[in-house]
Amino acid sequence: MSSTSSSTSFQMDQFTLFRLPTVAISEIMKMFPLLEITMLSMCSKRSCGWIKAFRIRRNDLAIIVELDEEESVSVLNSEEEKVKFIIKSSKSVGIGDLVCPMESQVSIMEWVTKKRLKQYIIWLDEISDTAAEYLLSKINLSKRVFIKFKASSSFKTNLKFEGWSLVLYQSNWFSLDNLLSIKHSVLYVAESKLTNMDMNLFLKHWISSDLKFRSVSIVLREEVRYDDLLNGIPFEELTDPVQRFCYTDFHPTTVSGGYDIKRNDGVTATIVTERPHTRNEYFLMYVWDQC
Repeated sequence: MSSTSSSTSFQMDQFTLFRLPTVAISEIMKMFPLLEITMLSMCSKRSCGWIKAFRIRRNDLAIIVELDEEESVSVLNSEEEKVKFIIKSSKSVGIGDLVCPMESQVSIMEWVTKKRLKQYIIWLDEISDTAAEYLLSKINLSKRVFIKFKASSSFKTNLKFEGWSLVLYQSNWFSLDNLLSIKHSVLYVAESKLTNMDMNLFLKHWISSDLKFRSVSIVLREEVRYDDLLNGIPFEELTDPVQRFCYTDFHPTTVSGGYDIKRNDGVTATIVTERPHTRNEYFLMYVWDQC
């Protein structure tokens, strides 16, 4: 009895899948999750050949392997069920070794907070005000942040960010108070609700502060009017065609012309007026002592 039990256990441990009839193998393959199929294909050339031969039809699955200099996390959703989560790691990870179950945006951010990743991407089609508030409350933990979501018309938040660069798309919620509370190097804001008067107040705040901006790029809700923008601010209009070079977080650039303004501590910035291929609502400023 003992011998039979031991023999049965041994046979189950050494179950020979590929000796079964073809139809049986096909049915068993349909029961395997995609990850297990992938791992099985790596066991031997024979198992890989069998799996390729069966070609079990399943829903499309995209596996993207990227090499990046820094750890980062991307949070995305879409009306189409394409990609739920992208997880990147700077460490070598074997297939099946990285398990990170995530059920909601909040649990993702709890994971991000613990990991303290340097890059943080939120790219969402739909989001509640509660979730948006929570996600934005965590961005100060990252060096680079990219955010795209459209909040409700009543959404407000006390945004705090002291990292390296902040890029905001569809930022209908971004206010002057948010702008004045940011302390970092590179800022890009698209589709904001800011006006020339708001930017005039920002420039006056910049003149009397020690903010560390390299560049500020903001699409206003109205066309840039330099008379309103520079009202009450000493400036020098640059007519010399000599180009100046500046390197931001995104790419090197050259600037000619524009308006120079000077901070109380002597730091100089240029408000760029020549912006080929950009909208008339586009405000752009480079801070030369930081470039």
